[in-house]
Amino acid sequence: MDEEKIKATERSMLFFDLLVLMRELVRSQLGLIINPETGEAIKDIGSARKLVDMITVLKEKTEGNLNEQEQRVIDNLISELQMACVKAQN
Repeated sequence: MDEEKIKATERSMLFFDLLVLMRELVRSQLGLIINPETGEAIKDIGSARKLVDMITVLKEKTEGNLNEQEQRVIDNLISELQMACVKAQN
C-alpha cells in the first residue's frame, strides 16, 4: 500500500471513530446507556436531537469528500438516531 492509501485509510478509521463516539453520546442522552458512576440512565431528548443535528451538519459539510462506505455509514447513522429519538419521545 502506498503512503496516500495508508493516510486515507487512517482518516476513514478516525471518521468512523468520531461517528461511533457521537452515536454513543446520543444513545446516552436518550437514556439507553446507564451511567456506570451513578447506575442511572439520564434522558435528555433535546440534547440528543441537537447531537443528531450536528451529525447532519457534519454530513452536509463533508458532501463530496466522503467515499461510498463513509457516506453509507453516516446516512445509516442519522436514520438510526432519528428513529431512536422518535421512539424515546413516545
